[in-house]
Amino acid sequence: MILNMETALQESVAGLYGTGFLDTGERVRRLMERYGGVVILPSVLGYETGLKKNIRKIAGIVEELGPGSRLHVDVMRRPFTERDAFSSDDIRILCGELGDCTDFDFHIMAMEPEPVLGLIDNVIPDYRKPDTMITIHREACREAPPRYVWLCPKEHDLLKFSTGSRGVNRRIRKIYTDSSGRIAELMKTLWKRYNTGIALEPGTCLENLSAGGESMKIHKYANRILIMAVESGKGGQGFIPGMEEKVAEAHRLNAYKEVQVDGGINEQTLPLVISAGADGVVIGSYITGAADPVMQARKARGIIDSMAYSY
Repeated sequence: MILNMETALQESVAGLYGTGFLDTGERVRRLMERYGGVVILPSVLGYETGLKKNIRKIAGIVEELGPGSRLHVDVMRRPFTERDAFSSDDIRILCGELGDCTDFDFHIMAMEPEPVLGLIDNVIPDYRKPDTMITIHREACREAPPRYVWLCPKEHDLLKFSTGSRGVNRRIRKIYTDSSGRIAELMKTLWKRYNTGIALEPGTCLENLSAGGESMKIHKYANRILIMAVESGKGGQGFIPGMEEKVAEAHRLNAYKEVQVDGGINEQTLPLVISAGADGVVIGSYITGAADPVMQARKARGIIDSMAYSY
């Protein structure tokens, strides 16, 4: 089981990888020995409609992937995404029906994460919290007066974003600084109880994790970095070409952090991101959209396991 405390995680991954970088085959073999392989996190966004009727399908996928996996729940709230997904009732249903057979990986796509975090905190028992993953977005917590709201959407990398107006640029820096401090405080609080992660939109550079003063170094309180290979908010999108390079960069710069990838994962892109350094992969429509989701999950597991002996 992946540990919750950062120092323990550093020691664990240092013991797993050593001080240098390994070829893909050796890295996957060591992950198999330690965690049962590269971790597959099945996303159930495709089963949100008619959730109660789909519980048996979800349970079958969870059983097939085994105890090393976690159920990935995309909790979406407008305006961060175009639509809402996984209501309070849905989250209670998932935890109530499946809480005894799997751990959860909550991916919170919300500009205001606190209400969702409060709900999860009430639903998850204290003894399960260290094994529960919670990931929030680096692009969250942006606030601005009405005339500057256009600066806040997740598509803008505020660390790099600039205009020809000094006044607007000052406002950009304020939004960035304020949101950075707020996210850092949220992550610090979560890190004490949960397995924490920070997600980056495709257009957000990795420098956002460590830029600014000590109080804004968000990566300090993240056990994991989630690289979005699609724009958040919609299932079934295609993998954005070049995102494997961002995965490789995250692996190089944050060698003791777990690196996850979310979006557009299928039998072509799965080996690509693992070769780049992914330790965990979120797989959605490739599994849930298949005629036989359990068999498709088994196929994905087989692709990963075969990589241990093909490099």
